[in-house]
Amino acid sequence: MTSRVTIPLQPKIPTVLDGQAHVELPGYELWLNFIENVHVVPIRIHETTFARALSEALQAFPHAAGNLRRDNDQWNIILTDSPVILDIEFRADKTLGFQDACVVQGDLRPFLSQPSSRESLDSPLLRMKLTIAEYETAVGVSWHHTLGDATVLLCFMNFISQSPELVQSYLPLMPHLANSYPKSELHALYANMRKDIDRVDILIPEEKLCRLREKVSDRMHSSGSEPSIQDCLTAYIVTVLDRCLDAPITTVTDAASYRNVSPSLTGADVAGNAIYIIPTSLQPRDHQIANIAMTLRQSIQLAREPKFIEEWMSLTVNSNLSLDWRSAHFGCPGEVRFHTSGVNERYLRTFRSNGLRRRMLVVSTYALECQHISSTSNGASDTVGVAAYFEPVSREILACLGVLQMYA
Repeated sequence: MTSRVTIPLQPKIPTVLDGQAHVELPGYELWLNFIENVHVVPIRIHETTFARALSEALQAFPHAAGNLRRDNDQWNIILTDSPVILDIEFRADKTLGFQDACVVQGDLRPFLSQPSSRESLDSPLLRMKLTIAEYETAVGVSWHHTLGDATVLLCFMNFISQSPELVQSYLPLMPHLANSYPKSELHALYANMRKDIDRVDILIPEEKLCRLREKVSDRMHSSGSEPSIQDCLTAYIVTVLDRCLDAPITTVTDAASYRNVSPSLTGADVAGNAIYIIPTSLQPRDHQIANIAMTLRQSIQLAREPKFIEEWMSLTVNSNLSLDWRSAHFGCPGEVRFHTSGVNERYLRTFRSNGLRRRMLVVSTYALECQHISSTSNGASDTVGVAAYFEPVSREILACLGVLQMYA
């Protein structure tokens, strides 16, 4: 048995942008989609305490309570201090019913606030939902990308989760922006793109990936470049796909942050979408992981030169390894779980996973999620989740994924 209530919440006044009418959005900020995440907390969060924490967070992030406006070619977020709707669903169940701890899930809609049937520029840029069971609470957030990228969203969620009261309670490079479609067509195109895609989950101990990186580093020593774990993992996935697909992988695109590259570009603490796309061209059918990892690393190093960024910003691997989503702990450090969703063809997503307490390898025909596992001081384990999406998964792909065992 369930019950539902809705609470409209406005920012606590005065906001940090008090007296300012709007925030201008340059063209490269127009990512007109939502980031949708769910944080699962192993306690029953008190809804009124959470509501006060959200109102305080909106005081520090007032653009999240604004509305999009377009004036000819200029887009703005008007600082309207509009109410943000907090949906609350109470469930009689003891837990929320998640079947596994994988970061990337198939359908999170039951835990997310759903938009109205008449979406417009006046529609909220932020939607929140609490799903409260007897022993767990899901905090669902739908964050419009124009409010900022994943780094900004994590800051916002940390602001809510670590508020004292809550704790004490307990376009060449961007073709998706160069071509736009009516919203009704986008839904149909997205659904058609996803219909023949499967997700595969796999867990890989972190020490194996570290050994893989060591082997690749030894071979790259003369190049003067030091690969990241993500470079090596991406290179490995490329070799797997090349063994199994009819057409070779010839291009890899990385989503990168240009924070900390140069003060002339942006500051480390800037809000917004300080991200850009780095394309890397690969030699067809090059099955040498070291060669691919070196090519990726050199491409990223070149693309992080301020001159390169300035040129392209005058106008997909998506790694979240640097973002600790579970740091938004709502008073339960080390015990929360983080979930998100999203399926695209040949799209590699990397996350720290949800602290599995034992070493394990999981493969399903629905998802590919590589999770790196290592011991931590509290006896739990720190894991990283990687999800990639392909055409219907063949036995060849699953077999090739097992090749990583040889690097143990």
